[in-house]
Amino acid sequence: MYRTAEPKPVIRRMAEDLGVHHEALRNWIRQAEADAGGRGDLLTTAEWVELQALRKENDSGAQLVQVRR
Repeated sequence: MYRTAEPKPVIRRMAEDLGVHHEALRNWIRQAEADAGGRGDLLTTAEWVELQALRKENDSGAQLVQVRR
């Protein structure tokens, strides 16, 4: 919606129209850009989900090691 609108709306005004905080909208836009491959400085949603799963798996493994000691 933001990127396809012409002229580009101001994020603050669009956030007010949507009833959300402007920083929340800005973060959503940045995440959508990352998911579309347009940003190299953020993890995509899929990468973030994978990272969370790996961290959880790592924590489980660490707990298992503690139990075995």
